[in-house]
Amino acid sequence: MMLVLLWISTGVNIMAFVVSLVTSGAFFVWLILNIGGGRNWARITYLVLFLVSMPFDVWSLFENFGVSVLLDVLSPIETIIQIVALVLLFGRHARPWFVCVNANSSPTSEEANRKN
Repeated sequence: MMLVLLWISTGVNIMAFVVSLVTSGAFFVWLILNIGGGRNWARITYLVLFLVSMPFDVWSLFENFGVSVLLDVLSPIETIIQIVALVLLFGRHARPWFVCVNANSSPTSEEANRKN
């Protein structure tokens, strides 16, 4: 989403925009697949990328406010979704799931109830 804001506000070459969008999209799909595979480093990488990009996202939101009503609505929603994802990734029940997945066993409801 922030790439779209950059493209709209600066008039970046369309080919460079498409290459950046495809490359970053492929990277995040790969990262999400690794998170789903129980890779702890992937969720930490996601957290670091979120924290590094947040100041730029906030700046971009204020700098480009009013450019498009759609972007004014979708940018905060995107940030909220990312925060919810991080809460789920680092919540109380996330660590046991990552440990269990890495141990090549799936958590059962009985095991989850015993841990609570």
